[in-house]
Order: sequence, then structure tokens, then C-alpha cells
Amino acid sequence: MKKSPKKFYVKKQVKIKRPKETKKGQISSKPHLEALDFPNIFRFIPERINRTLSHLDRFTLISFVSGVLLVLFGIGLYDYQFDKNRLAISKENKDKLLNERDYWQQVVEEHKGYRDGYSSVQ
Repeated sequence: MKKSPKKFYVKKQVKIKRPKETKKGQISSKPHLEALDFPNIFRFIPERINRTLSHLDRFTLISFVSGVLLVLFGIGLYDYQFDKNRLAISKENKDKLLNERDYWQQVVEEHKGYRDGYSSVQ
């Protein structure tokens, strides 16, 4: 006759205690439960917790970081080109305004009493 293996963990029956009276004489409506006993198994676990990343995880992490850096670089490059174009447009506008101012200064020098020239020069 074979013996059954000894159980490491035996579930204890949960007993519900009757409600107790509180200090003020009131009966609490919540039942009180006893705690379950958990097994006390003291044994050494020889497996080492592997906290290093596998090759696939490393590749995925490096790919993700590289992709984020490339996106940020692309956004920075686009912003640089946009600012460069805006600067070129503003330089052209400045040149137009300076040429117009020079023209009206010449007109005012030629015609001393020309009022429209004075208002345009300012």
C-alpha cells in the first residue's frame, strides 16, 4: 500500500467570527475573518534571476532609440530649413524697403517741397 505524498500546504477553514460590540455599544455589521496560514517552505531556489536583456530585446531597444533620434533629427532639420527660408525672405523684403527708401530720398533731394516724398521716406 502506497502512502500519499505529504501536502506542503493545507488550506485552513475560514471561520467567521460573530460581530462584536464597539465601545459605543453598537454592533459592527462587518464580519471578521481569520487569516489563512501560508506554507513555510524554506528552500533555496538555484535559478538566477536573469536581468540582462536578450539579443532581441537589445536590438528592439536600440532600434527604438535610434528611430526616436532620427525623428528628432528630421524635425530639427526641417525647422532649420524653414528658418533659413524665412530669413532669406526677410532679407529680400529688407532689400526692397531699403531700395524704396533710397529712391524716395533721391526724389526728395531733386524736388525739395514734395510732401509725398517726405512721408514715404519716414
